[in-house]
Amino acid sequence: MGHQTTPEPAPLAETETGGEKSEETWGEALGRNPVVQTLAIMMAVSILGWSATGGQGIPDDFAVAMPVFDPWWSLITATYGHLDTAHLISNATMVAVAGGLISLYSSAIRFHLFFLTTGVLSSISQVYIADAFGTSLAVIGASGSAFALGGYIIGSVSTAGDSEKSGSFGPVAVLVLLAAGGVTIWMSPPGTAFGSHFVGVLLGLIAGRLHLLRTR
Repeated sequence: MGHQTTPEPAPLAETETGGEKSEETWGEALGRNPVVQTLAIMMAVSILGWSATGGQGIPDDFAVAMPVFDPWWSLITATYGHLDTAHLISNATMVAVAGGLISLYSSAIRFHLFFLTTGVLSSISQVYIADAFGTSLAVIGASGSAFALGGYIIGSVSTAGDSEKSGSFGPVAVLVLLAAGGVTIWMSPPGTAFGSHFVGVLLGLIAGRLHLLRTR
């Protein structure tokens, strides 16, 4: 019978000061953590958007809509910005749980590239899906990226055939992930772009099976 293996997290890094090695503090480690950095960016972009409208949602240019590259930077702000605090908290929950697990075994650059890429592709897909059905909409929020992180964990879970593969997560991680996903959906505002969620999960599943974020 196959068994599941969970890799050990890497220890805190050591730095050299005056010829002597010193362990990195927890504060420094948190500052370097890509999940903490991502949550900070999400909060900053969201607050910037709210401030620009006096707390009445976000500017139109912050969201992705047809034509999707006008302006081009909306692809970035739409990945990190949110309509309100409830929207931000719902996605931050998923990012913190799923991203926290993945960041233990990935690099910051891979994490950030994955987060931004899946977010952009999810938003663009949602806009084109709506357009195909004759509906015009604007998409904003990190839900596509958040569900891509969740899909990555599910996709990388060991099966009986590949239980020895490193970088896999066990069933407990999946249960925690499903709970976080439920909270995210429950707290999502009306008009949530569930097409973006689906695309995010699909991208995450593929990346998870390939263990693309695994570096250690």
